[in-house]
This record gives sequence, C-alpha cells and structure tokens, in this order.
Amino acid sequence: MQKLKSDSAHEVYPLTQAQLAEWKKAAEPLQKTWADNVKKAGGDPDTLMKELREALAKFKAAY
Repeated sequence: MQKLKSDSAHEVYPLTQAQLAEWKKAAEPLQKTWADNVKKAGGDPDTLMKELREALAKFKAAY
C-alpha cells in the first residue's frame, strides 16, 4: 500500500495545532451521539475509545 504523502499526484498539508483543535471541537457532538448509540447497544464507549486510541498509538497513527 502506497502512502498518500509519497504519491506525487497528491499534496498533503499538515494541520497546525490550532486547526487540529478546531476539528476536535467540531467533532464533539458526533462523539456524544456515537457514545449514546454505543450505550443503547449495550456497549461501553469509554472502553471502546480507549482501545481505539491504543490501536492508533500502536500503529503511530495521529489522533
């Protein structure tokens, strides 16, 4: 699998910390909706989010 950054057909611009903060703030309502739906389905959203963040860290993916 080729990385997007190394594909000359694409330009990738890194986000600034301020831009990343804006994206995270904009996603807060979506995260709440997701967590509410996970609870309705009988799951634990905190555990699932922790596992996701651990997987992202393991594969050195940004969060």
